Amino acid sequence: RGVARLTHHTPTPDDPAAFSLTSFTTDDGLPNNECNAGASTVDSDGRIWAGTVLGASVFDPAREIIDYTPSPLRIERSAVASNGDAIADGAELAYDRNAAVFEYALLSFARESDVQYRTQLVGFDDEPSGWSTDFKKEYVNLPAGNYTFTVWGRDHLSTISGPVALSFSVRAAPWRTWWAIALYALAIAGLAFGLLQWRLRSLRK
Repeated sequence: RGVARLTHHTPTPDDPAAFSLTSFTTDDGLPNNECNAGASTVDSDGRIWAGTVLGASVFDPAREIIDYTPSPLRIERSAVASNGDAIADGAELAYDRNAAVFEYALLSFARESDVQYRTQLVGFDDEPSGWSTDFKKEYVNLPAGNYTFTVWGRDHLSTISGPVALSFSVRAAPWRTWWAIALYALAIAGLAFGLLQWRLRSLRK
């Protein structure tokens, strides 16, 4: 699985561990991820040598350049799940188009397989999700209301980008709008009044 480096750091709410773990693999230049037992040493210049099954590799900490600049994060696709229509920021969806799908990408070109995301649909999710490599999120049967889809990205150095957000709303079904409810109330009131009048006529007779 490559070469692992443990670095002491102060625990945080997002990362309560006392050490951070960095793994060096073929993505970083190792000839192979399988190392030979005992085939490692540190030379007089502080360089770390490791023997893999496909040859030797060396790491010079003095020449390491670590870039913690957050990478650009994009919502690449936001669409109605049923028909693929795009959902623009501020869009209003019909009551029967209340399933949405989102795809997103962190534009980090180092160790892309280690990129992770977390999401939250404000107005639906109580809190953000856990970190995952999944770059797609789908919601179905959203009730009427206002929503904001929010996504964060984290690269292989644990540098967090975002959040990036997109807001939209879902309209209530016609039979659940305020004027429909007002009509229901009028109908019930009219029925009650009619029953009352019928009862009064019956009593008079």
